[in-house]
This record gives sequence, C-alpha cells and structure tokens, in this order.
Amino acid sequence: MSLMWLLLPGLFAQELVNRTNDPSDAPEASPEAAAARQLAELGAELAAAQVKAADHAVLSRIVADATTLLDEGLSAAQRVGAAQDLATLGDSRGLPFLLFAVRRAGDAEVRAQAMRAAGSFDDPAVRQLASEGLESPSQPPVLRIACMDVLLLTPDEALGERLYALAGDREAPEAVREAALAALNTHYPVLVQLRGEPEALGLTLGAVPGIVANGVAGGVMLSSIGVLGQSDVGVVIGAIGGSLVGAGTGTTYALTRPLTPGQSLAYTLGVASGLNIGVSTSFMLGAGDEASAAFRAVGVGAGAVMGYRRFKKDPTVSDVMEGAIGAHLGQQLAFGAHDLIVPSPPFKYSYYDDQAAYRAWGVEVQQWSQRRVGVALGGLVVGGAATALAQDAWDLSVEDAVFGGVVGAEGAWIGGWLPVAIDGEYRSGAVRVGWVAGTAAGLALTELRPASVQQSFFTAYGAAAGNALGAGLPMLAGTKKERVMARVMLPVGAAGAAAGYLAADQLSVEGGDGALLYIGVPIVLAHNAALASGLNRLTDLQGDQATGLFLAGSGLGALGAAALGAKTDPTAAQVALVASAGAWGAWYGVLTPIALNIDTPDGALMLSGVGLADGLMVATALAQLPAVGLKPRSTLAPQLFAVGGATLGALGVALTTDSGQAIAGGALVGASLGFGGGTIFQVSRDRNVAKDRQALALLPRPDLHRLPGHWSPSLAPTMMEDGSPGVAMGLTITGL
Repeated sequence: MSLMWLLLPGLFAQELVNRTNDPSDAPEASPEAAAARQLAELGAELAAAQVKAADHAVLSRIVADATTLLDEGLSAAQRVGAAQDLATLGDSRGLPFLLFAVRRAGDAEVRAQAMRAAGSFDDPAVRQLASEGLESPSQPPVLRIACMDVLLLTPDEALGERLYALAGDREAPEAVREAALAALNTHYPVLVQLRGEPEALGLTLGAVPGIVANGVAGGVMLSSIGVLGQSDVGVVIGAIGGSLVGAGTGTTYALTRPLTPGQSLAYTLGVASGLNIGVSTSFMLGAGDEASAAFRAVGVGAGAVMGYRRFKKDPTVSDVMEGAIGAHLGQQLAFGAHDLIVPSPPFKYSYYDDQAAYRAWGVEVQQWSQRRVGVALGGLVVGGAATALAQDAWDLSVEDAVFGGVVGAEGAWIGGWLPVAIDGEYRSGAVRVGWVAGTAAGLALTELRPASVQQSFFTAYGAAAGNALGAGLPMLAGTKKERVMARVMLPVGAAGAAAGYLAADQLSVEGGDGALLYIGVPIVLAHNAALASGLNRLTDLQGDQATGLFLAGSGLGALGAAALGAKTDPTAAQVALVASAGAWGAWYGVLTPIALNIDTPDGALMLSGVGLADGLMVATALAQLPAVGLKPRSTLAPQLFAVGGATLGALGVALTTDSGQAIAGGALVGASLGFGGGTIFQVSRDRNVAKDRQALALLPRPDLHRLPGHWSPSLAPTMMEDGSPGVAMGLTITGL
C-alpha cells in the first residue's frame, strides 16, 4: 500500500471540513460541520497511525535484512539477497549496514554485492568507498569490479583516466583489467579511439619463470656448441653467455609485450620437457659427450618452439599445470612399474674379489638403467598425450590439486607397505606406483565430486590417525613382524582416510571444533608419550609395546577429538579451559611427590602427573555442563593469580635455598594461595556485577501512558562513522 493510499482518509475528511466551513454551503456551527470536524480528526489520526505502521514495517524489514547481511554463519546467497532487498527498500537507514558489509564481510562475493546495493543510494560516502576499493590492490578482484560498476553510474573524465591506467596495469588481476577495458569501450569510446587500447606492460612475478627458462635454453644451446671446441673453457663460456643472452631477451620481451602467468608457465614447461627428453634420450642411447650435447640442444630448442606455440594460444595456469601433471605422472608410473617388474641387478659381496664379475655387473646395471630411462621417456610422452586429449574434459583447480596430493601421499604409503603385507619384502618402485595411482584416483574423484580444502585436510587427518592406530595395535600386542603390522595398519589407515573424506562436511577447523584439533591433539600426543614412557619405566614393556601404546593411543585420541567436536560443538574457550586443567593436573601431579619428599620412581612420577591431569580434565569438562554451569571466563582470574603465586613462591624459596624439594613446595604453596585468592576475587567481582544489574533493573520506569499526547520510543541498530556497530534511540511525541 502506497503512502498516498494511507493518507487518503485524512485528505478526504479535511476536504469535507473545508466545504462544510464554507459560509456559502452551510450555516456556521451546524451539526453537520461538527460531525465533519470530528471525522477529519479521526481521519488524521488514522492516517498518522497507518504511516507509523508502515514505517515500523519498513524498519523491521531493514533490521531483518541487516541481521542476515552481517551474519557470517549464513550462506553467501542469503546475505546477497538481504543486500539486494536493502537496495530495493531504498531507505537510507539501511545504507550503513551495506557499507559495513563492504568493509568487513568475510565473503568476497557478499562484499561485492553489498557494494552494488549501496550504489543505488545517492550518497558521497558510497562513491568515496567505491573509489578507494577500485584503487586498492589488496581487495578481491570481484569487489574491485563492483566498485567500478558503482562509479560508472556517474561517469566523469577523471574516471576514464583511472580506468585507462588500470586496464594497462600489469600488476592488476586479469579480471580487473578486462573489466576496465570493457568499461572503457562502453563508456569512453572516444578516449580509446584517441589513444588506442591500453596494453598491460611491465615486468611481473608471473613472467619470471619464462625469463629463467629462456636463460636456461640459451645456456644449454650455447654450451652445447662449446662442447665441440678444443677447450673445456668453451663450455663454461657458452653456458654463462647463453644464459645471460637468453635471460636478457626474455626480460626484453616481458617488458615490451603483455605476458600472462599462463604464457610464461607454458614456455617454461616446453623448455623443461625438451631438456628432459634430450637428456633422457642421450642417456638411453649411451651417447658420447658431443652427441649428448647435440641431443640437449635439439631437445631444448624443440621444447622452446613447442612452448612458444602453446604460448601464443594464451593458456591459463590451470591448463599448463594439467599438462605438466599428466606428463609427470606418466613418467613416474613408468619408472615405478619398470622397477617392480624388472628389479635392479643385485650386488654380491663376492664381486669385490672378482673384478671381471664386478665389471660385468656394472655393465648390466648400466644397461638396466638405460632401459629404465627409455621406459620412463615413453611414459612421459604417453602421459602428456593423454592429458592433451583430455584437456577439454579436465578442469584442474587448486582444491583439486591439493586433494590429489593428499590421496597421492596415502597411495605412496600404501604402495610402500603393500608388498610387506603380502610377502614381508620391500619392493623398489612400489612407492612410485602407489603415489601415481593415488594421485590419479584423487584427481579423478574430484571430477565426480569437487573436493574442498577442508575435505583434503580431514582426509589427511583421518589417514594419519588411522595409520597410527593400525600400526600401534599390533605393536601393543607384542608382535615383532612387520608383515602383521602392515596387514592391520593399511586397512585401518585407508578407512580413516575415507572416514575423514566422507565426514568432512560435518566437521570444522574453526571455533571449538578447530580448538579440539589444534589444542586437543597436542595434548593427546603429550599424554600418550608420558603414559607410554612411564609404563615402560615401571613395567619394562617388551619390544615395541611402548611405541605401540603411543601410536595406538594417539591415533584413537585424534579420531576421538574430531568426533567429539562434531557431536558436542564446544567453544574454543571451553576447550582451552579443559587444556589448562590438564596442565595444572600434570604440574601438581609431578611436583607434589617432590615437595613431600616421597621416594617415587621416575615412571611413577610421570604416571602421577598423567593421572591427575586426566582427572582434572574430565572434572572440568563435566563442570561446564548446564547442570553446573562453570564459565571459562570465571576461571581466568584464579589461574592468573595461581601462575603469579607459583612464580613468586618458587622465587622466594630459591632466594634462601637451592633445595629442589623446597622450591617445589614453595611453588605449590604459592599456586594454591593464588588459586584461593583469585577465586575470592572472582566471586566478589561477580557479586558486585550482579548487584549493579539488580539496581539498574529496580530503577523507576516512566509511565508513558499518563503523559499528555502520544509517546512512542524506538530503537534501531545502526553503524557509527568509523564503522563500529551502535544503537540509534528515538522518541516520537504527537498530540501535545
């Protein structure tokens, strides 16, 4: 309902009064005139009430949108929708929230859409913020483009100059440069016609790989020519001079032509691949010095040409890395498969006494190595060709590469231990084959289900915890056979990796869940190390049982920490409080027997600390349940007082004696007094705060209904000039 419709009853009643009061229409003070005046008053009151209700609805909508916009826990789509709704309302009271989101929101897309929404308001602060965002290199590209869109709502000559400079800024992200160039062609075509399209020139970090590769190519080619000379100095001269010439020409090219990181990387990969092929071919054929130099020169030259041809197609970094990864995986798979199928000729100690047999073994190893390199060269070519054929179907991202690396590491671990689990023997090449298989499987899985960095983290976390648990259980049981350990470790580790991958969406590395990992896991490791060491000293555990106890306990504890975070959702402060309780328990558990001069073996002393630490951690965790309600903040003062008391107590005793027993006693007494004094201080402080709140609540409140007129207080969230949140209070009085 529009404002005009809200005001119509009042306007109609007023018009009726005007006509009734006209002497030509009716006698003065007639009953009809009185009725008309009453109707006009009622109509005015009705209109005011309706306007007030409409404003209340708008304000409620602003508050709801602002709450959604500033809530980092909601999705980006929800927050963007709230920003757009604030723009649709067009009420200036919503503008501070949009500006705050532009400055402080954690999601770049939310910041960008908040900037566009703020652009619908005609306010100098909006244009100022957009101007600052456009010029700031540290801002995300999507936000800088949004700032550009806002400034283009009111284009001027100065903006055209800024966009022209930005489109030619080699340091600016490519997306920002392209947006600036598109804006120039749309809004400033005359400027582009006069000056031509700006070119992004200048030496950037992305051009460095290409420059280095060109230097390597020049050095290899000219040093190869030097090999043909009569002096060894020619090789050195050719290498140094060629490198300088190559790097110089590469730098000149980068300074005079636009050069993207993808182009630079493509050329680098071409040179590296050519050098790899040239060196491998010469080794495979057993070429001499001159022939090897020729192979290197031809390989580098051909690689540079191929890299430059791909360079001209302006590839992205992702496209180049796909080719590099595919070729490298193919080469490493060939290496590993060859080593598994055709092991290296074994060396026998008898060769030391038989020179002919030793030379024959050396020739056999040389031939084996040449065949091995030849197979790997074929794998390199096949891997590169397969990647080229799948180029359009494969879209590699950073997240995909990270996940592939994580699964590849687990694959290498499985590959190395799998032969041991089968027949108790290590196999050369198994690690390589496992790594390639794992990496390929991880990358293939990301094509079916994109993986986030969080999934990669918890996959690695689950694999590490599972392998530790699986390796520790057989060792704890007393087995000394690696085959038995591997047969338990590999499936448990793989299950841990799979569980981490599948449960990653329910887990978190932030807040209390993250604190359980970052704080809880180190505590678990320290706890199990002390427990295993203490038991080993007291009971003389057999073989690797102490190590098994540490590994099994640590793996189980790490898995438990992740599961506990998902189920309980604690705060970081609660986790820190439990950790501090464990530290105090270990401290008291170790120092108390020393202070009391109790003859305690080292192992028992360690177990005393572990036991008291465990007990205090469990008690502290239970005390934070709603039934008890212990707050982490309320323990801060007692703990600070205890640290101070322990320090002063130990120092005070140390001034009079060098007895370890006395110093330990002084530290314990000081800490205990500190805990007591801190607790008294905290309780007293809490009581004073409660009294202040009670006194405030008992203050007399004004009875607005007894005052003349209509009194209407209002509260609304707002933003201060410095961007900090605040509250706007108002009081509307009518009818006095």
